[in-house]
Amino acid sequence: MLSGSPLAAKVIGGVLNSNLDERHWITVLKIWNCEIGLSHKFPSNPLKSCFLYKVVSHFAAFFAHDHDCPALSTSIIGAMAEWFVGPIMDKIINACSDYLEEQVGWQTGMKKELERLRENHLKIQAVVFAANQAQISDQSPDLNQWVWQLRDAIDEADDVVDEFEYMKHKEQLTKNTEETKKTTKFMSFLFESPRKILKIGERVLKRDPNLKRLEEAVQKLDKVSADVTTFLHLLDSAKQEQKEEEVDFYKTRETGSLPKNDLIGRRKEKELECGKLIDDEESSDKNFETIRHLSVQTTNSDIIKKIGQFKYLHSLFLFYKTSNKDLCSALIKIFKASRCLRLLYIRTDELAMIPEEIKYLKHLRYLKIEIADVTRLPRSLSNLYHLQYIIYDRWVLRRPEVDDFLPSDINDLSNLRYMELPMNCISSISGIGKLKSLQELNMFDLRDVSGYRIGELENMNDLRKLGINCLENVKDAEEACGAKLYEKRRLTDLTLCWSNTGWWNIDLNENVLDNLQPPKCLRNLSIKRYMGARSSIWMNNVNPIFNLEKIELDNCLEWEILPPFGQLPFLKSLVLRNMPKVKWLESKFNGNDEYRAFPLLEVLSIYRLKALEDWFEAGVAAEDGCLFPCLIELVLQNCPKLKELPSLPPKLMILKIKNTGWKTLNCCSISNSTPLATLEVSDCPNIISLLLADEIAIIAALRNLTIKKCPNLISLGRYRKVETTNNCHLILNSLNISDPSVLLMEPLRSIASLKKLSFEDNEELVSFPIKAEQWFLKVRSSLCELEFRCLKSLESLPSSLESLSSLQKLYIGHGVPMLRELPYLPPSLEYLYIWGCQPELFERYREDGGSDRHKIAHIPHIHISTKY
Repeated sequence: MLSGSPLAAKVIGGVLNSNLDERHWITVLKIWNCEIGLSHKFPSNPLKSCFLYKVVSHFAAFFAHDHDCPALSTSIIGAMAEWFVGPIMDKIINACSDYLEEQVGWQTGMKKELERLRENHLKIQAVVFAANQAQISDQSPDLNQWVWQLRDAIDEADDVVDEFEYMKHKEQLTKNTEETKKTTKFMSFLFESPRKILKIGERVLKRDPNLKRLEEAVQKLDKVSADVTTFLHLLDSAKQEQKEEEVDFYKTRETGSLPKNDLIGRRKEKELECGKLIDDEESSDKNFETIRHLSVQTTNSDIIKKIGQFKYLHSLFLFYKTSNKDLCSALIKIFKASRCLRLLYIRTDELAMIPEEIKYLKHLRYLKIEIADVTRLPRSLSNLYHLQYIIYDRWVLRRPEVDDFLPSDINDLSNLRYMELPMNCISSISGIGKLKSLQELNMFDLRDVSGYRIGELENMNDLRKLGINCLENVKDAEEACGAKLYEKRRLTDLTLCWSNTGWWNIDLNENVLDNLQPPKCLRNLSIKRYMGARSSIWMNNVNPIFNLEKIELDNCLEWEILPPFGQLPFLKSLVLRNMPKVKWLESKFNGNDEYRAFPLLEVLSIYRLKALEDWFEAGVAAEDGCLFPCLIELVLQNCPKLKELPSLPPKLMILKIKNTGWKTLNCCSISNSTPLATLEVSDCPNIISLLLADEIAIIAALRNLTIKKCPNLISLGRYRKVETTNNCHLILNSLNISDPSVLLMEPLRSIASLKKLSFEDNEELVSFPIKAEQWFLKVRSSLCELEFRCLKSLESLPSSLESLSSLQKLYIGHGVPMLRELPYLPPSLEYLYIWGCQPELFERYREDGGSDRHKIAHIPHIHISTKY
C-alpha cells in the first residue's frame, strides 16, 4: 500500500498511532480507493500479474511464440515472467527441499541444484524486473527465448511438485484406515536396522518414477537458471537508461490473439483462426508445447477433438454451441491428454454427464460448468485434491437428483474454498466440517444425524459467509456453543434460521441464540423465524455487534423488544418483517446515556409490524432532533398503528408507504428541502392529504409518484400564487394512480412533463371523466408510455389518446375484461399489447380479417390475446 515509502509510513503511522480501533484503520485504508482506478489504467509491475488472469478469462489468449498470431504485448510478457519467477519458483524450491527432507532424509543429487537455484533466484528476479521496466525483451531475442525456456522449466517442476502434494494428500486420507499389525512390525524392523533403512531408501529412490521426474525437473530448471549470468549486464544498463514515463494503457495489445471486437459476429473467421493454430504444419508442434491458456468458441466438433493435442494447457475455456454426442468422447480425450489443466470452464447447450476421466486432472483448481442437463457430477471429482472452486450454474435440483448429485466423499477435498451449486445440494454433504478451507457456506441444513449437526462448523474458521438452517434441531445451549462462531475471525455474513414446524420452545430458542455469538468482524446479520421473546444477550451489548452494517429480522413472531440498533455507528440497512409483538423501533443500550438515532442508516424497511406504535421507546428522543440523518430509502407496509414522522429525513430519496394508519404525509423536511425522487402511497384509507405543494422547491427532485387506493384523499397540497405565476410546475418520469380524479389535484393539475402513466387497481372505474380526458392534452408532447391494468369495470379508454403525439407504447390487460373497443390511436404508436381481453375485442382487431383491424394497422408491433 505504501510502496516502501518511509515518509508515507511515518505519516500514516502518526495518524493511526493514537487510535487502535480496527474499524478506524480500515477506514484509513479505504482512502486509497480512488487510486485503485488509476492503478487499473496504469498498473504497476506487481499488479500486471493479476491483470494477466483477466486477459486470459476475457480473450482467446494463446501464450505462445513463433506462430502466426501477433506478438504478445511486451508489458504482459514481462508481467508473466515476474509472476512465475516470483511466488511460483519460490514455492517450487521450498516444496522440493521440504519434501526431500521429510520423505527421503538422505543426500541426493538434487541438493546442489536446489542450493544453486536459491542463489540464482534473486538474480533471475532482478533481471526479469529490469528487463520489464526498460522493456528490453522485445529488443533482445536471446532474453525473450530464455524467458520462455525458464517458464517451461518452471511449469514442469510445478507439475511434479503438484503431483507429490496430490499423492501426499491421498496417503494422508488412507493413513488411519491402513494401519495394520503388519505395518507395525515392519516399522519396528526399520527402526532396529538403520543400515537397512538407507539401502531400502536408495532402492526406492531409483525405482520411484515421481522422484526421478522431480530430480530431472530440478536439474532442468537449474540448467536454465544458470544462464541468468548472461543477462546480468541488463541491471546496469537498466539503471542508466530507465526513466519513468506514462504508458497509454489502452494502446497496448493485451493478448496474442485478435482483439475481441475484430471478430464479433464473424464466426467463420474465428474458427479459421482456431483451425490455423491447430492445423498449421510448420508451427503446430511448437504450439502444442508452448500454449498454456486456450479459449475456444466453436460449433465445429473437429476443432474440439484436436484440443487434446495441447498437452501442457493450464487453462481451457470451452464454449460449444451445438449439441453433439461426440463432445463427451472429445472431453475424455482432452482429460486424458491435457493433464496439466488448472482451470476448466465448460459451457455447452447439452451434455448428459461430465466424464469420469476428469480424474486425470490432478492439478485442477477451478471447475466451472454451465450445462443445463447435468444431474450428477462425476464420482472421481472427489479425487481432485487440489480443487479449490466448483461452480455449477443451476438454481435448484429435484429431490432424487440432490441425493446423488455430489460424490459421497466430496468432503475429502480439503483445499476446497468455494462451491456454487444448486441451492439444496450443499446440505446433502455429510461431514462437511472436513472442508476446513471453505470460505462460503450459504445454507447448511442441520439434522439430528451424525455428520449434519452444528458441531461440524467447529473448525471451519476460514468461513466468510455462513447460513445455518433448521436450528430447531439443536438440542441445547451446549451443542450450539460447539459451533464456535465467535472464533471465526473472517466471518462477515451470518444467517440464522429456524424452520416453521408449528411447534417451538421459547426458552430453547433463546438459549440457542445466546450461544451463537458471532465474531466482532461481522458486517451482515440475518435472523429468520426465531421464536424467542427477547433479544439474545450479545445483541444487547454494543461491543459484539459494533461493526454491523446490515441487519434483517424476519418472521420472529414472539420477539417483543428490539435491541437498540440505533446506536450502531456503521449500520446502513435495517429490514424488519412480520414481528407482530414489537411496539417501538428503538431503545437505549443498557448503561449508555449518550444517544444519537441511527447515525449512518441509509435503508429502513418495515413490513407487517402490526403492533408498532411509535419510532422510539417512551422518553427516548434523538439528541439533535434529527431522525435518521442519513436515511435514503424508507419502506413501510402494514403498520396500521405507527405514528407519522414529524418531518422527512433530510437525505431521503425513496419513500414507500402501504397500509398505514397515517392521516397525512408531510413531505417537508427539517431543512425545508428534500431530494425525494420516488414517492409511493397505497392502501392508506385514512390519509386525507399529501403536502406536496406547500413549497414547490421541496419536491423539485420528485420524478416517480404512485398514489393508489387512498379513497379519502382530498388534497395533494396547494401552490402559492408566486409559484403558479412563475410556471414552477412538476416534472415526472412516471405516475401510477388508481383514481383519475387525482389528476385534477395540484400539483398534478399543472404538471409540465410526464413520460409514463399507469392506471391500475380500481374495480369501480367505468370510464374517464371529461376533465380527466382533457388533462391528457397537457402531456401530449411528453407522454411515451401508457398502461391500463386491473380495472375490472372499465368499458372505454379516453378518446383523447389520439392526440398523444409522443405515445409509443400502450399496454392493456391483467384484468380489463369489460373493454370491447379501442379509440383511435396516435400515428406515433409503435407497440400495442393487450392480454386477457374479451373475445369480442379480439375478433374485432384480429390480424386475419378483424372488422376494425385497419384502425391499428399502422402500429408495427401488435400482440392481442384472450389469455393472461
